[in-house]
Amino acid sequence: MAGGGVSCNGPGALPTAPNSKVGETGHLPRVFVTMMRLEAGASWDTQNARSDYLIEGINEGVLVNEKTPFRYASLNNGSVTLMPRGKPFRLRNKSSVTVEFRVIEIRQ
Repeated sequence: MAGGGVSCNGPGALPTAPNSKVGETGHLPRVFVTMMRLEAGASWDTQNARSDYLIEGINEGVLVNEKTPFRYASLNNGSVTLMPRGKPFRLRNKSSVTVEFRVIEIRQ
């Protein structure tokens, strides 16, 4: 990972119907799961304003949303924060350590 950067394992689409294959969606929402790592001071912006995002904590830490509405996303193990569609966000790691979290994107 480059200094002050972001690292991820790349998104993968999960099947959303019992007989669908990975990447097939039909008319159902698509779900993408990405493991993220943000170095101290790095930020991550919303990629799709039409998606809902769930931020799931893996290790300790807090991300600060720099766009309105200003909120925090806790990264305590198992915590989940909803970032609803239509509300752009930029989450910044304000701590002095690298933080890890899972991003679950739900595309309608």
